[in-house]
Amino acid sequence: MKQVEAPRVHQTPRADVADSATGAIEGEVALDGPAPPMPPLKVGTDPICSKAQGPNMQVLLQNGKLENVVIRIVGGPRQTPPSAPIEVLQEGCRYLPRVQGAVAGQTLIVRNRDSTLHNVHSYEAGKTLFNQAQPAQGAPIQKTLGAVATLLTLKCDVHPWMTAFIAVNDNRWFAVTGGDGRFRISGIPEGNYHLASWHERFGTKTAELAVKPGEITRVAFSYRPDDRGQGSL
Repeated sequence: MKQVEAPRVHQTPRADVADSATGAIEGEVALDGPAPPMPPLKVGTDPICSKAQGPNMQVLLQNGKLENVVIRIVGGPRQTPPSAPIEVLQEGCRYLPRVQGAVAGQTLIVRNRDSTLHNVHSYEAGKTLFNQAQPAQGAPIQKTLGAVATLLTLKCDVHPWMTAFIAVNDNRWFAVTGGDGRFRISGIPEGNYHLASWHERFGTKTAELAVKPGEITRVAFSYRPDDRGQGSL
């Protein structure tokens, strides 16, 4: 059985102590080894998409740090969703952003900025949630996100390389790592929490940690190139 590395966790005083009643979680996600080969995208014969060829975005690595990793508190107190929607853009025959988080009950808006037909096919655990065509520069598609702890996958059946993921959480304490592999989650009440990281190729890692008022809890997750996920949070 492959050994799973324990995430490194420690606490330091916060520099921004204006909100002394809550704590924060900061950290980074690394890949312990070289990035796996990413085959070039096969964009087919659509003349609009053939102009928009770009790199395979499944694994984005910079100085050993991983982008597009969802970090979230699992099983925390449920919160009302933000009034502002999350958005997914179809632009350059890609879904942008590729990975993001949301709160159950939040509104999702999908826009097509390309001069070609797309269809938005959403799955949850392999089951179709909706499948709707969206003409070039067509009207936005608007949906309400449902169950918590759900990973929504968006695909375009016309352009099968187009993929996006939305991690639906029961609270607002989540983040997605940037190009430097770092993340920050603020405004967390004191308590013990279960933190999870998820990457579309490498899967899930977890950590148990305590958040204290006026302090930053720092955590470092690490994946290996041969780790594989299961397509769910």
